[in-house]
Amino acid sequence: MARLQWAADKPSRAAKQYLEAVCRFLGTDPGAIARIQKAGGVEDMHAQAVRIAASIPRKFAKSEDVDQALDALGEAASAQLACADGESRSIQAQLGAAVYLLCHALALEKQRLDEAFQTALKLIASFHALGIRYLADGCAVLILDHHMSQPEAQMHIASAAISSLDNSDLVRSQALLRSYNHSFEEPWSRFLATVVDKTIDADVDWMSSRAMDEWSDVRLNSPQDSQRVCELIQAALLKHVEPYIWYTPAPFCSK
Repeated sequence: MARLQWAADKPSRAAKQYLEAVCRFLGTDPGAIARIQKAGGVEDMHAQAVRIAASIPRKFAKSEDVDQALDALGEAASAQLACADGESRSIQAQLGAAVYLLCHALALEKQRLDEAFQTALKLIASFHALGIRYLADGCAVLILDHHMSQPEAQMHIASAAISSLDNSDLVRSQALLRSYNHSFEEPWSRFLATVVDKTIDADVDWMSSRAMDEWSDVRLNSPQDSQRVCELIQAALLKHVEPYIWYTPAPFCSK
């Protein structure tokens, strides 16, 4: 597929033209990207992207054709985000996220799991760069549903759950950890879910007297491959649990 030369003085128009060219290459129309963009949260957007990826009429006769399609979508997404200029509400930011989701869905459709995972990471990084943390956290669902075989998957789930906790989005954090624990429960995830539940319940007694002791046991019994996740949780506990711990000053003793 011929590459369009970006016009240095009109990057937004060039990015739009490039996206239209990519859609023509795939045999779909730019309206498909708009449908992803308007679907709502990450899960709904990705569900729409999966439907569109499955209906792409272009036939990929060779592995190189799939590579070319994924590269083109990635470039189109990057171009849109570059034109967003850090504005999370801009149409370019929304289109860039939608294109990345289509790229992820197409990679899954073609059994390119490593490429799909890398695309998900680019999407998460883009949301963070735009300051849209709740959407970045929402991308953990993509990791949970499709990429738990990846070595870094645990870190992304824990990071999203803690980020949601930091943002007082307790419902999202609780739902993510419950979904994770349903299939992949580990000592760290079970404990972190307890922290979220106790935060929701405002259980000051547990926070102040038992949380850190239980955490010490969890960390001691966690496998070696969970140690980086444990370090992440340890840092979170300093913020969310330690303020509840009451220190009783030693009594004054006179000589």
